[in-house]
Amino acid sequence: KVCCIAGATSRQLFICDVATRQVIGLSVDSEFFTLCGSRVFFTQNHRLVGIDTSKQPADPGYRSVATAVEGRLITGLAGAEDGNILVVSTSNGTLWGLSLATLAFRCSKAIPDGTANGPGTAKGRLNAPVIAGHIAYCSSRSGAVAAVDTAGGRIIGLFFEQTAVITPVLVQAG
Repeated sequence: KVCCIAGATSRQLFICDVATRQVIGLSVDSEFFTLCGSRVFFTQNHRLVGIDTSKQPADPGYRSVATAVEGRLITGLAGAEDGNILVVSTSNGTLWGLSLATLAFRCSKAIPDGTANGPGTAKGRLNAPVIAGHIAYCSSRSGAVAAVDTAGGRIIGLFFEQTAVITPVLVQAG
């Protein structure tokens, strides 16, 4: 599957099945979305939604809606099938862990603000997370870079940059 969001004012998430040449278009609220296995996660009507593209819309389990996270606050998403986890970053500094299949709450952690000042700084605003193994990595516009255990939400590493971190982190294996 190939996915993209198009439209400057009226956003549409397009899910393209290259093998069957079928395209699904869904109205979405923001440019934040991710794929994990057969599932696609996005915001719609200010709520976090997941659909399982291996199922038909009438099938049980096709669509899940998160109740733990306010959709308007979402700044990024990352999923990992081996940990059955969807990690959600927000503009209020909370990193959430949700079940992939049901979007049920698993854990959350407030990421401390960094000490950055100046252009691009935004206290509490997290950049999109990245998952490597069972660790979620996330940076913030306040200069914090955190490593969080996805099993329980415990911070296992924390670094503070003196300037705003404006991109998601990248993790190199090895």
